[in-house]
Amino acid sequence: MISRLLTTANTLEDLNNLAGELIPNLQLEGHEFTVWSLALTHDGMTIISGGQDATIRLWDTTSGKEIHKFVGHDGPVYGLILMPDGKRLVSIADKDLAVKIWDLETKTLKTSLAPNSAHINAVAVSPDQRYIVTGGDDGIARFWDIDRGIMLRYLEHSQGIYTIAISPDGRHMLCGSKKAPTADTPGVIWVWDFELGVELKTLEAHKGHVTALAMTAESRYILSGGQDGEVHLWDLETGTLLKTMTGHSAAVIMIHIAADGRHVITGSNDGMVRAWLLRGGVLLQSSTSTENVHSMTVTPDGRQLITGSIDGNVEIWDFDKLSPWIDRTKDYEEEQKAALEAFRMFQLKKVITRYDTLPLERLLILLRFNSMEELEDWLLDLPPETPVKIDGALLVVKK
Repeated sequence: MISRLLTTANTLEDLNNLAGELIPNLQLEGHEFTVWSLALTHDGMTIISGGQDATIRLWDTTSGKEIHKFVGHDGPVYGLILMPDGKRLVSIADKDLAVKIWDLETKTLKTSLAPNSAHINAVAVSPDQRYIVTGGDDGIARFWDIDRGIMLRYLEHSQGIYTIAISPDGRHMLCGSKKAPTADTPGVIWVWDFELGVELKTLEAHKGHVTALAMTAESRYILSGGQDGEVHLWDLETGTLLKTMTGHSAAVIMIHIAADGRHVITGSNDGMVRAWLLRGGVLLQSSTSTENVHSMTVTPDGRQLITGSIDGNVEIWDFDKLSPWIDRTKDYEEEQKAALEAFRMFQLKKVITRYDTLPLERLLILLRFNSMEELEDWLLDLPPETPVKIDGALLVVKK
């Protein structure tokens, strides 16, 4: 189980020594061999996995049951991206060199973009859902019009492309390099003006491939992960390296920025998961899931980690309930909703004991509803034994 964050820790050394073991909440079996890619629906209720067996599978996060299996790629599915509308899924795979777009509502293949000329390693979708960008071993970033299914333009790089990210505001594109085996040059991040296709700067980033990229919500900071196990924090505007976060002993395959914008969760092939404060790069927690992990993602609320491993399993792990990066907005909303419902039932009982009839306009104010339609729907949904009924503009108490 993940060790609890020690709020009484007095030194940075105490925090750095904070380690624990993750225990799976649920194990999902279905893929043959390695699970190479993972994605989640925006509500966190469906896990999407891509495997060595060329299939894409949808799983119910709560029950672990397989909901659907997409078949259509000719090789291992290396990349999955859920489009901003949450209705379409973009996938890339080995061998077929194609980019496929799936409809998650109808469970059908929507379109398949024309084959690329080299193995595709990375794919990204623009925030406005108009463009897909792919990058591969040939160092070419190709821009595709999603609606028309045609390539619009391309940008050349001096090395292969391992990963791509587009800023949340849609102004910048980042491409992380795939370093040639015999090359002595460092891994780099190319920063482009997305609309104009102008290279703005090149950041010398890591030893080996740049294996993960992320940007903060306001598009101010870049986070990069490398084959060297390091995580770098950059200022996008100036290109300044602000912090290097170390501790992973294998390639970084995931960088998740929490909903609060203050915490970062990183994961590597060795199964290690580390949680950091974004400001200052302070390590908060270090935990281990399982060995030979090839894909990782975190649920939108930060409560769970999802991993895909070499044995074909997808596993769900729980973070400690006190973890500071967990988004508790839904909990608060549910508490508020429950409190309001309790208040309304209490007030209705008082009405039943004191009145024979009551104008609905007055009841609307008394029970704190925003519209008459909302009030009437609520009254109609009351248990049948509740001694009230609607009669025109009045609430009638049945004696």
